[in-house]
Amino acid sequence: MSKVESKNKVMKLSNLNSQVSLREWLKSSLHKSSGSPLYKHDDIISNNDMLIFLNYIDRQINDQMPQNHREWMGKIKSIRERIEKNE
Repeated sequence: MSKVESKNKVMKLSNLNSQVSLREWLKSSLHKSSGSPLYKHDDIISNNDMLIFLNYIDRQINDQMPQNHREWMGKIKSIRERIEKNE
């Protein structure tokens, strides 16, 4: 396992409790191919980027967990609505 792979964290349902927890998960989990973080700790993730990531997570959940995704989808919908409200 490479250093980049070992830095990846599995997303938990608790990472979708709020925009803040999702942003923190994204900052600590997303890395460039070089291994450097995609976002630095003090970077701000734009609302547009957050919506892109939520759409990606939404598709992955539908593909990987078609039987057991209702709670995940509710959390994603809630965060998406809060982000869109703030735009």
